[in-house]
Amino acid sequence: MTLSDKDKKVLIALILLGIFASVYFFIYSPLYAKLNTLRREVQKLQNDLNIMQGIAVQKNQFDNRLEVLHDELEKLNKKIPPDLLQENIILILKDIQLSTGVHLKNLTFTEIIPVISDSSNPQQVKSEQNEGQNQLILNKINNDNKKNQHSGLEIPDETGIKMEVHASYTATYSEIKNFLAAVINNESKITVKSITLTREKENTLTGNLILEFYGFKNNAYKQTDWHTDVTTGKSELFESFEDNIQ
Repeated sequence: MTLSDKDKKVLIALILLGIFASVYFFIYSPLYAKLNTLRREVQKLQNDLNIMQGIAVQKNQFDNRLEVLHDELEKLNKKIPPDLLQENIILILKDIQLSTGVHLKNLTFTEIIPVISDSSNPQQVKSEQNEGQNQLILNKINNDNKKNQHSGLEIPDETGIKMEVHASYTATYSEIKNFLAAVINNESKITVKSITLTREKENTLTGNLILEFYGFKNNAYKQTDWHTDVTTGKSELFESFEDNIQ
């Protein structure tokens, strides 16, 4: 059986069409579908990457903000500490002495007591009811303080506290002025409750003063641990301490 040229051309066209269809359905179409799947996976990964990068940027911002808040908290804790330790107060006064030249002696510390804030406005007239409520609050705090003194309970958190330091001093006029300025400008909250001035010599003053140190009670705050390498005691019991005093 012989085929005409026309039949040969039709046969060749059918064969080519079959090859093209086979390539399309068995090779190109699966590869194209797989390519689309990979594209979707890449797009999903890109979206996840963008989200993670956004989270990383927010985390850096939160970390920076947290660091700023931590620094502000440290400054606030220095100005209004969570507890009033005599050791810290002594160091503060020591620095002020060294910077001003005032000589303090006979330091005594009072007990830590809660601070009662006076939120009254002098331009407003208080009603008798408000005065009665304030008096009840004062009485309650005083009763709680008495109970705490007898039972040894601590002052509750979120309570303003203060401690008075009584001392005598010797200084020149300019030194006492610098001392008072240093107290006012100190990073800790300190006020001068009272001060007396007595002229001893031509340019020397003596007197007594009372300083008030303020804090805000926070029992959860961890105070700095104290470490010292200073050797205590002495080998000779009856040897004078004067040689060891600087």
